[in-house]
This record gives sequence, C-alpha cells and structure tokens, in this order.
Amino acid sequence: TGAVAEPPAAQAAQPAPARVAAMVPEPTAAGTTAEDEAPPPAPRLSALDEVRIVGLLRGAEAAVAENRLQSPKGDNAYEKYRAVLEIDPDNQAARRGLVAVAGRYLGLSRSALAQSDVERARSYLARAASIAPHHPDLDVVRAEVDAAGSP
Repeated sequence: TGAVAEPPAAQAAQPAPARVAAMVPEPTAAGTTAEDEAPPPAPRLSALDEVRIVGLLRGAEAAVAENRLQSPKGDNAYEKYRAVLEIDPDNQAARRGLVAVAGRYLGLSRSALAQSDVERARSYLARAASIAPHHPDLDVVRAEVDAAGSP
C-alpha cells in the first residue's frame, strides 16, 4: 500500500526548516560559533548558597535602615552586600544595595555641608566614591563639596 501519511498533529510538532536554522548558531569568520566564543554559563547556586544570600540581603537591608553602613566590622551593610557578591557576582539586589549605601554617604556628605563641616563632607564623599564610583549623584556632590571647600 504506500507510505502512511503522518497525522496533522505530528506534522505540526515538527519544526519548520526556518525555525531549525534559527536554532543553529551562525559560524563566525574563524569557523567557530558565537556560542563557542561566549563564556560558559554561571554555575547554578546551591540551595545553601541561596539561603545564605537571602539572609545576607535581609541583614544588609536592616543594617542600612540602622545606618550601619560600614561599621561595626562584621555587622554592616557594605560587608553583607560584598559577601553576597562573593557567592553570586551577578546578584543585582546586592549591587543595588551597594549603590544605596553610597547614596546614603552622599546624603551624609550633603548634611555635613549644611553644617559647614567640609572635612566630614569630604570623608563621606570619599566613602561613597569607593563603594560606587559611578553613582549618578557622585559628581554633583563632589562639585558641592569642592565649592564649599574653596576659599
């Protein structure tokens, strides 16, 4: 009798040639694919690491709320966020947390300026810059501190 035709559902389940081609990476000039050149995916975190990260992030948020930004040693927001990044270098919550810590120092710098304490303002500014050197408000506060410190 001839070839048995596949049922329509089986035909639909097979990918169209264009979709199959899109699944195969294009080779580069050197004959390798972009996947060959890409860094390997980050290893999946263990359940224990995920639990540690949650605890560290909660502790860091509490430390920020209590203005324990970089002290006391061992129990401050900065160290907790850095510990998270040691476990998971791509953790966005920890990165945002460090930016928030730097933002707190910038606020403290402005408060010190309001009290005409330029040296303390410079100290807070330096801390902010060391934590988040690309903070969006850093240059503005630096200019304010520099202007206040000019004769």
